[in-house]
Amino acid sequence: GLLASSVGVAESFLAVGAVTGVCSLAYARYVPETLAAADSTDDDDDGRRASLLDDSAQRTCLFLHACLNSNYAACLAILPLQCAEVWERAGPLEIGALFSAVSAVGVIGGPLAGILSDRWGRAAVVGPGLGLAATGAACLALAD
Repeated sequence: GLLASSVGVAESFLAVGAVTGVCSLAYARYVPETLAAADSTDDDDDGRRASLLDDSAQRTCLFLHACLNSNYAACLAILPLQCAEVWERAGPLEIGALFSAVSAVGVIGGPLAGILSDRWGRAAVVGPGLGLAATGAACLALAD
């Protein structure tokens, strides 16, 4: 919000996009999971490896991840416009503070959910987590 009010909306989206691009390149270059194994000598199945897309569970996971990212894109595009319309006095700073508060919940809740899922399993944490997310979305929709 502060960036948008100081340099403009288009420029702030351009800056965020540039930072995202730089991060993507850095991830591709330095994250170990993205690096090719230089000393791989695994020649099972005549050197062929099964594609991840051959597994229905992987396809489902990929589809759900695409849905989640579509939700994020919609929230980033639509939610600020809706907030500005509903809260007539809200400027870029106040709307940015709202997004920061949502991010802060994720920063705190993510590690906490990881600890709880290590203790009780993922299934026991996902259901209540989705319930909390739905409750938060409903509260945001009803906010005035």
